[in-house]
Amino acid sequence: MLDTRQRRALDLLFRMPPQAVERKLGLRKGRIYAWLNYEPFRKALASRQRHEAEAAARIGTHVIVSSARKVANCLRRGDNEAALKAARGILQMSGILRGLAEPGQTDAGQQEEESLAAIIRSCREAAAPPSDPEPR
Repeated sequence: MLDTRQRRALDLLFRMPPQAVERKLGLRKGRIYAWLNYEPFRKALASRQRHEAEAAARIGTHVIVSSARKVANCLRRGDNEAALKAARGILQMSGILRGLAEPGQTDAGQQEEESLAAIIRSCREAAAPPSDPEPR
């Protein structure tokens, strides 16, 4: 069972480094690291990390799905500029554009535009009404 300071430390560890938590709670230097050897604290921290990661994944998924819907709606309206912005948001959120979008690099900009163009083509194909199968 965790005491009040340990529970408060768990909350703070997600916002600041261990040394800052120790100062804020008035703990001896190295106390947080000592608590990491205490199984209930370690398990509570691991559980909280899983919970935080799951929450972040849900938020990221929601943002990406919302952006994808926006891309599809923009394409239906013929608003390619808004579709490109939404597609860029999807790619940035997913990490695909990391390393491509360096300012001042024309190759990176070209790669980004090619990636966005491929996304737009895929979205257009997905948003297009299904074609009738050929008669047999």
